Order: sequence, then structure tokens, then C-alpha cells
Amino acid sequence: MSQTQADCRVRSAEDLLGAVPFLIGFHPADSIVAVFAGSDKHVRAVGRMDLDAPPAEIIAQFRAALGHTTSALVLVGYGSQPDSGRLDAIIRGLRRDVPIVGSFWVSANEYRCVWDGCRCSATHGVAFDPRATVSAATLVVHGETAAASRAEVVSELGADPDAQAAISAAITHPDDAKEPFTVADALRMAERGQRLSDAQAAALAVLLCEPNPREQAWLATDGQPWQRQLWFDLTRRVPDSHAGPVATLAAWWAWRTGNEVLAGEALRRAMDCSPRTGLTPIVGKLITAHIDPASVPWPMTRHAALPTLRMRA
Repeated sequence: MSQTQADCRVRSAEDLLGAVPFLIGFHPADSIVAVFAGSDKHVRAVGRMDLDAPPAEIIAQFRAALGHTTSALVLVGYGSQPDSGRLDAIIRGLRRDVPIVGSFWVSANEYRCVWDGCRCSATHGVAFDPRATVSAATLVVHGETAAASRAEVVSELGADPDAQAAISAAITHPDDAKEPFTVADALRMAERGQRLSDAQAAALAVLLCEPNPREQAWLATDGQPWQRQLWFDLTRRVPDSHAGPVATLAAWWAWRTGNEVLAGEALRRAMDCSPRTGLTPIVGKLITAHIDPASVPWPMTRHAALPTLRMRA
């Protein structure tokens, strides 16, 4: 299951459905989405499963994601044709654990209320464009984005063979005449919006294979938007032989910002490159256990007390 931390107040069905793509990072298709809400009507988290997953698996994953601040659940199906029977089966499996307060089905141009026995006007379909909702506009103003599809999200982290070849050559034949390039140099450039050259990316990739520079980069990665550009760009460009640390830092950034979709994809890339080295196992445990990043103050000092980890709400 992909799960994303959120904190968004919703006041209507349109508000809720307009916010979902921004809360999970992309416009879902052929999906079942669970919206975990608190008693104050704030959305605490959003989880997504593939539509064709077995209902028992969907129920188990959503049940495992329930947190102590979850007081209600809304289920939303996405697909060309409503499958209210599937939603009803999931509702029956979850209603013992948490109140289910709504179920909807979203297709290309409309949404429907598919709550069993409901006679509201939305049961016949309501014309709907999630991009035109108040909630979508509000989230855009606050800097949130929603990719067109999950595939588009995944492509942000996919390897670029041509770029990898160029950086591989720069690693093999470094320019020793230049001043040494440091982690601090890379962070300063990224914060100014500057992309690392092949030579600079190669130097950083080599540095991050060493514990101290890697820890320096890790401590500095606290969820700032410019850090996404740095680590995602390098995850695409750095050859597999050196991509483990940068992909792990991309996963760490995504986890700290509450985007488990991106965190999971970046972690998969890191695991393919260096599954048991450096930070990868640590970051992997935090992501796969659905630990709430708010329970891990950052950066931590060497003498700080160990935090009490908790799962996402």
C-alpha cells in the first residue's frame, strides 16, 4: 500500500475528492483510496491500493494503517465503472475497527455516492473535475502538486542511461586539477537552484560512499523543496554502482515530507543498488514500518535522547 501523511481540512465531498490527488501525489486510476480523518475533520493520512488487489489484502493494509487519531474513514474507488460491491466488501471488513462515513466512486468526469441505501443526489452522478475544486486551488497555492499518474511519479526516479554513462566516465577519469568538491558545495549549489555538472555529480557520488560525508548529507536533508531536486536528479543520473546513497537520500527526503509513494520508489532503487550498506537499511525500516516522521526530530544531535517512534496516524 502507498500511504501519504496529510493535514488538510475538508468541508464537502468535492473538497475531499479534489484534495486526494494532491495528498497522494498523483491522480489515481484503477485504485481504492482510504482517507483517514480525525475528529476535527482534518485528513490525517491517505492510503492507496490497486483496484484489482484482493479485498482481504486491501482490508488488512488499511486496517494496519489506522492510527490513534483516526476517528473516521472515507473510501473512494477510481475506475471507469463503479464497483460498489467491492467497496461494500471492504467497508464490511473495516467497520468493526473504525466508523466508515462515506464511500464514493470517481470516473473520468463525475463522482457518485455509492453508500449502500443512500438516496442523495450524488447517487446519480455529479459532474466533477478535481482540478477545479477549492481544495485543489488551495493546495496549489501552498505549493502542493499532483502528477498526472503514478507512472509519471515513478519516472522521476527512473535511471537515465545516457546521464549515467556520462557520470560513470567522470568517476573513472576525475579531473584532479580542480579544487575538491564537497558535500557543502553541493548543498549550496542546490539551494541556489543550480544543477550539478557531470563532474560535480561524480565527485559527490564518490564522496557519499564514505560514512562521514554521507552522514553530513543525511543530517542536512530535512525536507526542503530544493533537496528533492538535488537527490531525485542524482538518483536518475548516477550509475548503479554509486546510486545507493543518493537514492537513499531521495527516499529519506520523501519520507520526511510524508510521501510514501515516492519514498517507496526511491527505496526500491536504493535496494537494487546497495541493499545492506550505509543508510539504506535504516531508512528502509522507517518507510516499510510506516513510522511517522514527526516522531523523529531532525536533525538530531549526537547526544540527543532516542525518539519514541510511532506509526502514522
